Amino acid sequence: MQAQWYVIWVLFFGVGLKQKNDYRKIVTDAQPTLPVSPPRTWAEINLSNLRHNYTAVINQHQGCVLAVLKAGGYGHGIVEMAAELEKINSNSAPTFMGVASVIEARQLANAGINTRIYLLGPACPSERKEIVARDWTPCVSSLEEAEDFNRIAAARIGINPNTKLRIHLAVDTGMGRGGFLAESLVENFDALEKLDFLE
Repeated sequence: MQAQWYVIWVLFFGVGLKQKNDYRKIVTDAQPTLPVSPPRTWAEINLSNLRHNYTAVINQHQGCVLAVLKAGGYGHGIVEMAAELEKINSNSAPTFMGVASVIEARQLANAGINTRIYLLGPACPSERKEIVARDWTPCVSSLEEAEDFNRIAAARIGINPNTKLRIHLAVDTGMGRGGFLAESLVENFDALEKLDFLE
């Protein structure tokens, strides 16, 4: 586990690029003149080191890569980090860019990021049509949610009959933060397999 954290640290932290911190004064009615102190810590990212170290890790361990960029690239700019990772040789570039919300997915898509977008967080029912239309990969937590995505994808079938919506199933492994309970997933697996417009 310690080695994994070391790899993550090496990939993302180095010297070179320093993002400007946004020190906004927060003023409330109760305390009209007390500013919030600026953060005492920050991270600097050396973009060439990021690309080099990422490629070195990928060359050692082939497979799919999910580059998690939620929370604005952890404060370093979601679009900037995605653009840097897309510059990597296409055989090594990330398979997915992981974001927390549809809002972040839109930021990447609107910036011209072409890597497949994976939504780590739950989607509101009102966002599901856009997810299907843009062919993003949602993380599905219930049979009802999967059925709704299947219904929306079925309506799209006339536009592109060879395309199914690719989804991932979230499984609650004990944290209680969402996803199928393990026993529920087993119970619902047959029903999930019958959803013709999902894979």
